[in-house]
Amino acid sequence: MAYLLVPILMIVISLILLNGNLRSSVPLALYKWPSVFVAVVSLVGLASLLVAQIASSAKNQVAMINSRINDEDENHVRILKEIDSCDVLKNMGFIFIFTGDNQPKKIQNAAVAKIKTNPEWEQELLKYLDTDWAPDVFQFLASNDVDHPSIFEAPIQKGVLIQARLWRERIRKCSHPSHFYAGMFNWDVERVIRTVDKFQSKEIDYLPVMKELRASLNEPSELDKPKFSAATMLDKWIKEHE
Repeated sequence: MAYLLVPILMIVISLILLNGNLRSSVPLALYKWPSVFVAVVSLVGLASLLVAQIASSAKNQVAMINSRINDEDENHVRILKEIDSCDVLKNMGFIFIFTGDNQPKKIQNAAVAKIKTNPEWEQELLKYLDTDWAPDVFQFLASNDVDHPSIFEAPIQKGVLIQARLWRERIRKCSHPSHFYAGMFNWDVERVIRTVDKFQSKEIDYLPVMKELRASLNEPSELDKPKFSAATMLDKWIKEHE
């Protein structure tokens, strides 16, 4: 019954305060101190509620973080199993995506190490550079070293031209304005630029193929295209190397 005390006191105090005749006949102390008591109890209750809400929110945050960590751990285990099961003698291309420095170090190192279990891994990379897998090879080359950089210089030129063709095809395949967005080529161009900068030498000139890559962004479309961020990145690179 204790929980009824505060409401009852509030009702009694309200009746006294709202009734002038009654208020004048009741000693001040009879409703002043009960009012103070109600106020203190209310403040304590409010503070307790706030503390409980904060504690509950913190508990939920911790639970969400732990769940996210567990999900990430499970995903990492899945990826590591995928890398381990890849037959790099036949289809190493499927794990190129895991060789970039955007991946957790453990995953990147595992993918690179797996690829290098193929004794002819550099020759395989060169073969992939001459196919539509070229963008995936740039993922590897931008983030990892090779044993014989000079053998990659000319094939990288072909890879850039393949990237340009793939961009043109992608633009032509867009059938709705929502398919276009300013950053749609940023990932690819960042890998290409890092790769050509890494393999630049006196014997090779990447400027012509980089200009072709830039021109591919002007591929006509019946839809309105945004100003691609990749175009700005390539314009900057070309200006610096002309």
